[in-house]
Amino acid sequence: MNTGKILAIDDEQFIRRLIRNEFSLEGFDVITAKSGEEGISLFDNDCFDLVLLDIKLPKMDGIETLRRIKETSPDTEVIMITGFGDINSAVDCIKLGAADYVTKPFESELYGHRKGAFSGAWETKTGLVEKSDQGTLFLDEIGNIELELQKKFLRFLETRRFRRLGDTKETQVDTRIILATNMDLYDAMKKRRNSQRSSLSHGCHLYTNPAFKGTPRRYSGTGQSFSKSTPGQNFRNETYG
Repeated sequence: MNTGKILAIDDEQFIRRLIRNEFSLEGFDVITAKSGEEGISLFDNDCFDLVLLDIKLPKMDGIETLRRIKETSPDTEVIMITGFGDINSAVDCIKLGAADYVTKPFESELYGHRKGAFSGAWETKTGLVEKSDQGTLFLDEIGNIELELQKKFLRFLETRRFRRLGDTKETQVDTRIILATNMDLYDAMKKRRNSQRSSLSHGCHLYTNPAFKGTPRRYSGTGQSFSKSTPGQNFRNETYG
């Protein structure tokens, strides 16, 4: 049964997908937009019970998007999505009419959180990292994750230790990590687009696959290499195709 309609506005594909998956499981109808302009267009042509709005957006930022939403529909509840460094901006949004703000859910999804760690954390949650202990964790679109979160994830890759959000002690896991991205990390590193993506590429052993236009035989080595790896081991740096 549909329990309401949510508009999620965020320029990160990973966050949009995460919001859609999580709230859809709870029975919500979730529509997503990758920019403030697209979000306003959707909002003006539909009815939403709740808007989840990222503060940092290209061109029209979250604050301006919030203003326009409130001008059109003052009673619509808007919850701001913020990175760890945007708390002051989130507080300003509350003054402009936002109902509340939450931090980006990526770290909580990966590492879990304790009950009461943040607004809406009604119970303790086990993260994907802990669930994958003695197994394999696959993460898609890793290149699109915010740089500060990439830095934290790199530390986990190096130590296999993590701390639940709101917890005081670290936990160690033994898991195989497989990351996927459509971004050319080597190219990004060479062009020095940013230091964190360069660090992430240094922290991983990369497999490069071209567009999947070849025969199945072309990629047969990939599965064999993965199957020979064990949790806790890095993969070799290889190119297929």
